[in-house]
Amino acid sequence: MMKGSAVKTFDDWCKHIFDRACSQPAWYRTEEGDWEPAKAQSADYLANAFEGAKGVFEPYSDNQLKQGLNYLVDNGCSGYMYSLIDKEVPWPARKRGIQSIYGLFEQCFASRCSPRLSSIDEPGRNLLNGICYMWWDVFPYHGHPTQVEWKDTDEQILAVMEKALGIAHDACRESVLHGLGHWHVSYPKRVESAIDSFLFENPGLRPELNQYALSARAGKVN
Repeated sequence: MMKGSAVKTFDDWCKHIFDRACSQPAWYRTEEGDWEPAKAQSADYLANAFEGAKGVFEPYSDNQLKQGLNYLVDNGCSGYMYSLIDKEVPWPARKRGIQSIYGLFEQCFASRCSPRLSSIDEPGRNLLNGICYMWWDVFPYHGHPTQVEWKDTDEQILAVMEKALGIAHDACRESVLHGLGHWHVSYPKRVESAIDSFLFENPGLRPELNQYALSARAGKVN
């Protein structure tokens, strides 16, 4: 197994994160001295991976992606997502990284997840459905509407969620609704408007997803 200190290129980084045996506990729970690149490079690697998710993730199994994506997004496992919200990282790099998350949804989750709902523990969910559903919940940032310095960050994240809500896949839609539900406390009018538009444009939603959208519109998600 490649040691973290040996990781240098983007390809090496991908192998370091995803080319792993899937076990309990996961490798990042047991491997001491794990390597993370500098924050600016982390933002760049995340953007590269998510923008090209279809090709970048093709060699890896759903279980490997589940393990690796959980490592990346959960700040209890790594600090990668902080590279997208750390002001020491130049804004263009952070903006690109945030925007690239749409690629993760469109190219990976929409093609690999099953169209089943995690909020009701629906049978038949794919291994990736769980991390898809929890993505915006676990993402370590839910908006700072009263702080002008965070305006651009908030705008970009909301814009990505709104765009991803247009992906015609129930697991992706549910994930975004989950995220918007958590952002309701910070941006109630923006969230309500986005979900209203979604419901208007999709009158044929299955009843369970329609009800979840209404719950998210009120900020009532777990």
